[in-house]
Amino acid sequence: MNGRPSPRLAALLSFLVVSGTAAAQPRTPTPQPVVYSADVDSIIHPVSAEYMIETMARADRDGSALVVFTLRTPGGLVDSTRDIVTHMLAARTPVAIFIGPSGARAASAGFLLTIAADVAAMAPATHIGAAHPVAGNGEKMDETMAQKAAEDVAAYARALASRRHRNVKLAEEAVNNSRAFTDEEALNASPPLVDLIAVDVPDLLKKLDNRTVTRFDGNRVVLKIAGARVIPIEMTLRQRLLSAIAHPNVAYLLLSLGTLALTIELWSGGVLAGVAGGV
Repeated sequence: MNGRPSPRLAALLSFLVVSGTAAAQPRTPTPQPVVYSADVDSIIHPVSAEYMIETMARADRDGSALVVFTLRTPGGLVDSTRDIVTHMLAARTPVAIFIGPSGARAASAGFLLTIAADVAAMAPATHIGAAHPVAGNGEKMDETMAQKAAEDVAAYARALASRRHRNVKLAEEAVNNSRAFTDEEALNASPPLVDLIAVDVPDLLKKLDNRTVTRFDGNRVVLKIAGARVIPIEMTLRQRLLSAIAHPNVAYLLLSLGTLALTIELWSGGVLAGVAGGV
């Protein structure tokens, strides 16, 4: 023996040293996926459009795995709907529209938003459709204008449904014939109008985990959202205030009160009523 370890023993000692060093190094934890969740319970108008667009932009900046909009709406403005859809189709983050909770609806503009989304989901006992355009003031349009508006929206619905591989015929009927569809009718159509039925947002996320979603540009994305941290995104105080004022009933009431106040000033010659009416 010359006091030096044999080659075999030296190799064994080196392996043990390397293994011990590797075991001592901490493993990099897998980042927790983040899902942004926003609640849209209003008419689709410029304020709700701003809220949805800002939510999608924030999700893109923060690298969110998914945006879920829980939608309940009787409809809204076509221009605001188009603004939302335009940003939805260009968003880097997949967007899911969830009609819920049970008993809710997404009519008119809400129908277009639903069929435009990367994921369209409904809660049990909800319905979508009835997307025939009407005048903003509720009055009947003349025949030519009504036909032009209906054909324009119908073509828009067909384009969205076709690109999303959803039922083009039913999408057109929702516009031209004001058809509405329950959750089961929408899911069981061939091809379907929506992708799945879920009880609530946690159930939706559970069913979407590991699901492959085809984006509007044709790219496929596998949703890895198991154990995701759900971050609620709420309207700002300004948006909540403007959204309440923008409701047609409230806007009509304020307009009526303002007109009444201005009339009182003309009759009485006062100042306060006129200023209040103008505001």
